[in-house]
Amino acid sequence: MQLSKTFTRPIGQISQQLNTIVRALAGGKRIFELMDEEQEIDNGYVTLVNAKYENGVLIETKEKTGTWAWKHPHHDGRLEYVELKGNIELTNVDFGYEENKMILHDISLYAKPGQKIAFVGATGAGKTTITNLLNRFYDIEDR
Repeated sequence: MQLSKTFTRPIGQISQQLNTIVRALAGGKRIFELMDEEQEIDNGYVTLVNAKYENGVLIETKEKTGTWAWKHPHHDGRLEYVELKGNIELTNVDFGYEENKMILHDISLYAKPGQKIAFVGATGAGKTTITNLLNRFYDIEDR
């Protein structure tokens, strides 16, 4: 019995080591695939800035005015500011990750441009789900 254990133990250890090596190679492959991905270049040159109207013209300001604008630099050197308009409104929204299992029922919220809103609640209450709906990571099931 002892001779059998003495003989089979190193074989078991080698198989465990090989399993670890195979998993490491698979992980390494995924890492190298990620490193080989083409770099995403941000061609966006439009930024969101605080703005205010001065003599009827929208200008950038460091002070918080509650007015937001897209700062759009042009190739000829001039700057254009376009006021951010629009509200976020969800009215009587139902949502579920699975079609027959709704997890959010009759959710309504409203936000003005530039307004800060906090989602507070217990774990599993739907805070992240609502945020993902606002960012359009998921489509709303029922309106």
